[in-house]
Amino acid sequence: MTSIDYYIILNKNLHRLSEIMHSNVLTLESDQSRFGKFKNVALAKGSDELRTKWLKLLRATLKKHPNASGRQLEEITEINRKMIYKLIKEEGLME
Repeated sequence: MTSIDYYIILNKNLHRLSEIMHSNVLTLESDQSRFGKFKNVALAKGSDELRTKWLKLLRATLKKHPNASGRQLEEITEINRKMIYKLIKEEGLME
């Protein structure tokens, strides 16, 4: 989902945004009334979209740096090292 999609959702449908962010609509409405329209929206940590994004980035990084350590991968991708190890194990990326 692109940034443009988020802005469309923000301006027209907080219900859809609550689904994407795994958040309560009333909380989003309250936050928006207190702080104004959302400017930066990040995917929830458990979302499928974020996992897909991380996998794509991790695969590309492993192609460029096949012998990189977990710490190096963390620096390059800015993905938490524990999540990197989890994705590598679940997706069989190092085989």
